[in-house]
Amino acid sequence: MRPIFAIHRNGNDVTENLAPRVVSIEITDEAESKSDTLAIELIDRPENGRYPDLPDAGDKITAYLGYEETSLTFMGEYIVDAVTMGDGDVVIDCKSADMVESYRTPRDQSWNRKDLADIVTEVGDRNGYEVVIDPDLKGVIVDHVDQFQESDMGFLTRISETYDAVARPTAGKLVLAKRGSGKSVSGQTLPSITIRPEDTIGGDWSYQYSARDDKGKASGIPGEEKSKEAGGVRASYHDLKLGKKQTVEIGKPPFRDLRYSHRDEVDATAAANAAANQQTRAVGTFSTTLEGDPGIAAEALLTLKSWRPRVPVSWRIKTAKHSFSSGGYKTSVDCEIYEEKQSSPSKEVKKVAAEKGWPHEY
Repeated sequence: MRPIFAIHRNGNDVTENLAPRVVSIEITDEAESKSDTLAIELIDRPENGRYPDLPDAGDKITAYLGYEETSLTFMGEYIVDAVTMGDGDVVIDCKSADMVESYRTPRDQSWNRKDLADIVTEVGDRNGYEVVIDPDLKGVIVDHVDQFQESDMGFLTRISETYDAVARPTAGKLVLAKRGSGKSVSGQTLPSITIRPEDTIGGDWSYQYSARDDKGKASGIPGEEKSKEAGGVRASYHDLKLGKKQTVEIGKPPFRDLRYSHRDEVDATAAANAAANQQTRAVGTFSTTLEGDPGIAAEALLTLKSWRPRVPVSWRIKTAKHSFSSGGYKTSVDCEIYEEKQSSPSKEVKKVAAEKGWPHEY
């Protein structure tokens, strides 16, 4: 099939003018809090005495990829961030249009005993986003948090990570969702893509397994009959009533101790559960390059079929990179282990807070 593209600038189709000059188009779709990006490389030499008409910073670029035999697929809207000229070429770098300027501007604010959902809603409202929140993340009371000379983007990324969640603008909405769950905010299972070794370009794939704890002991490979269970996670806090250090442990020994002491048992519980999930997902990584498929996106689930023994079957796509050039159209993916059964930091935090008689929202 013949790959094709379309580029619109500020609502105007400029594909025909750009086509003879396009060297490459690269679209990077990121999971979680990272911004999606678009990079267009053009031949920057005069034709009939004229150089290409370049966009200005702040212009809106809409990109489409696909095949002549099928159709074009919308690949997102982007804002021109930088234009770099060189000897005979120019690169136009763009960031997702969902990342509005106000969302990236530093500000100061403090919150006390506020529902996490209320904090995200307030931030979303002041940046013009419609807010969508996973029901499991509602009712989590944040005891105290400061935003000091920190952008709303950085602030929400930081506090959402506390509960192993992600806050990210997408399609005009500010979404707060659980990380690596394989489900959308509405609770629907994300689309799954199944590939075989013969689907890769030139057999280009890589699987790495690494589960070393702080003591250097490696766990077994997933799927091995007698694999060693990975160690747990331990978070500490200072109990003011008892006047001594206490810990929250998730999993089994040997424990990996989190570096910093936490404010109280609630914060320690959130940190330990979040770290345990992150540890599980980081056990393995998988990457491969496939024929271009505009339907492959970050957050989607990837299933491997007929692969060699000891390579796990279920993965979650963290990054999908779509590359278009004279050499064709290809899609490369970087994935992390998908574990359907994960700890829920938000639910565990609510349990601990309820035991302590914290606000009724719990």
